[in-house]
Amino acid sequence: MKKRLFSFVLALALCMGLTVPVMAADPEDAPYYGASTWTNHTAYGLSGIKISKSSNAADRKAFEEATGLTVFSQKEVFVIGDSPKGGVFTQEYLGLKDSTGTVVFPAEFTSMEYIGENRIVANRSDKTRKDEATKSWAELGFGVYTTNGAELFPPSAASIAFANKDNRTFLITPMAGNGKTFDNISTVGMEQIFYLKTCVGLYDWDFKELLSPKTYAYIEYMQDGYYLIREGHAETDGTCYWSYGIYKYGTGVVIPCQREIGISYLGSDMFRVRTAPFCYGAVDGSGREVLPAIYAGIRSYSNGYFAVAIPRSEQYRQRAIKENSPTESYDNRHGAGDTSDAEGYLTMGIVDSNGTVYSSFDHDLAYIAENGRAYLKRWNGGHEKYYPYPNIAGWDQLFHIVKSYNIETISLSSLTPTGKTFTDILHERGITIDGTSIPSTPVSSTVGGFVDVKESDYFSDAVLWAVEKNITSGTSKTTFSPDATCSKAQILTFLWRANGSPEPMAENPFTDVKTTDYFYKAALWAAENGLVSGSTFGANTDCTRAMTMEYMWKAAGSPAASYNGKFNDVPASADYAQAVAWAVEQKITSGTGSSNFSPAATCTRGQIVAFLHRAMGK
Repeated sequence: MKKRLFSFVLALALCMGLTVPVMAADPEDAPYYGASTWTNHTAYGLSGIKISKSSNAADRKAFEEATGLTVFSQKEVFVIGDSPKGGVFTQEYLGLKDSTGTVVFPAEFTSMEYIGENRIVANRSDKTRKDEATKSWAELGFGVYTTNGAELFPPSAASIAFANKDNRTFLITPMAGNGKTFDNISTVGMEQIFYLKTCVGLYDWDFKELLSPKTYAYIEYMQDGYYLIREGHAETDGTCYWSYGIYKYGTGVVIPCQREIGISYLGSDMFRVRTAPFCYGAVDGSGREVLPAIYAGIRSYSNGYFAVAIPRSEQYRQRAIKENSPTESYDNRHGAGDTSDAEGYLTMGIVDSNGTVYSSFDHDLAYIAENGRAYLKRWNGGHEKYYPYPNIAGWDQLFHIVKSYNIETISLSSLTPTGKTFTDILHERGITIDGTSIPSTPVSSTVGGFVDVKESDYFSDAVLWAVEKNITSGTSKTTFSPDATCSKAQILTFLWRANGSPEPMAENPFTDVKTTDYFYKAALWAAENGLVSGSTFGANTDCTRAMTMEYMWKAAGSPAASYNGKFNDVPASADYAQAVAWAVEQKITSGTGSSNFSPAATCTRGQIVAFLHRAMGK
């Protein structure tokens, strides 16, 4: 009811022209996606320089300056119906010419938007066909073109918008009839039509298809390269339903769509997945199950630890299911925003990625922060005023009453297992939870305590070797992050440690390297041994395959090797050609396939330790 009331007040304020401040979300709550009727999904607009028939002179001038093209227009008169009852209207179509006056875009567009880097999104019409209703030229839809007129995406979209501006991906909704279709539908009501007609695809900056609109009904960017995906399904009797999953940019679908589950992103490549009422589990970014769906809630995750919830008793669990509380937004019944003296239905505690229990479960709230601390809250029996907008004039006196808590702050490094399992705690409270399975890839045994390294991974032996030799210790207590891009500082530090961490003798030649940097000695050693040169080090530069082989080759003493032209993309004159030839001879790498080495491709942490292990772990 609170959500409906707030929505009504917000809508009323907007209708009255009032400025409504954005309510700050509780930083302790991850946004919830999927299986949630109140979640509002939006996409970015293109935010480019747009022109249409109604554009003013300033807009057209800005468009022309950005594209280097000149706008011209052509007006067409159309008659609707028979005279004298018919109507007459004029439609203006836009076109573009280059500096020589040559037509680059014919006057067949109703709108154009320049989005940068010589790309134009434009709504095109077909003058050879007529629209049945208006008798004007039939609309083809939005397409994407370069400023020289080349077509990147055909004019067939109902809309084009950014899915994510950082990695420059686009959501494209096709015109009717170009999306997903269903066969053998015997009964389709008005509610079901939405499932059938809704479709959207995901495309990269070059407008190559990443996810097909013939498959997905909804796509939304979450964080860290992950996208929520939703499929619409129709049974032969006309019944329709949604299913939800996760796509990762550059990887593919990592969590397949499954019927009526809900998904939220917890950060650090970890997802909370709801499989049934009050059955939550965790899945990592590779789609592997980390926690089974036996928890009443999972509030946060960081550094290998989860803040999870459990009902106070079986009676509370049954009451929560009956009342559908707490909700997916983590509004604990009689919890933080409640003014009564009733206790919350849930209590919380801390477990790690193996399900090991690290705290008691008598806390009203728990949160794992990225700063390496856990915050445990117990209601002290009192209440206090909460001011959501203390710094906004006119709203600074607005408050509501909330429960007040005593907060205990604990360093994650000081946590020790309680000796109890989560199953023990469930049994103590007489709770029986039948968690449904999470859609995931088969679970393999983990390696070295890292939840993201499986025995089946090609780099698993290399990770064990690297940890044993103190070349690296992972990115956290339970993660190695094998897919994370390796920086120049990291590869040279790994290489320095693999060579015994020798003390450098030379003075620091770099203006951007301080004695407090973790890579300080590695950088000086690399310069001393001719691996790098110059006055700037560039620690955060992404390490490429060519750089890696050259560093390793030089560290090995630059041994002679015969380059035989094995790779199409490694010219014999390249600075790194000898290094690549040596790496192939030593069976450190065999290339990336199709007679290519991909010298400019960036290396991941998993690849780097695999290369080092092949070269030095024999």
